[in-house]
Amino acid sequence: MANSSNFYRFSYVIGADRSTKIELINWFAKSQEYINQYFDGDRNRINKTVFGDCVTKVEILADLDELGMTAMCGTPLSDEEYEQKLQSVIDGSGLVKYLNKVLMQKQDLLKKLADLEAVEQVLRDKIAQNTIVK
Repeated sequence: MANSSNFYRFSYVIGADRSTKIELINWFAKSQEYINQYFDGDRNRINKTVFGDCVTKVEILADLDELGMTAMCGTPLSDEEYEQKLQSVIDGSGLVKYLNKVLMQKQDLLKKLADLEAVEQVLRDKIAQNTIVK
């Protein structure tokens, strides 16, 4: 038996291929057989159990399998796209692009903060006026 700490651990497959898809379908069929044999086909009896959770995960992945390989492991990259991504990691250009995006978000947030501070000041002035009048 597997190490008990990893026994219930579930992870998605990266780089799925045809054999992965076939295995998912086989696991789906096997889980149905198991439910029929040991739970009299009553799926409600496996709800909220580790086994039930695993069956649900297999079913979800089997459904994704119907959508094709891209649903399982993302859109395949061409060799050129892969080289570009790899180069952006090596030379840091990917980080620069991300930094620029963060700086734009920061600029937007600073503008929103300035707008909120202006509203805050108007409210404080109104409160001060009302306090003085009373």
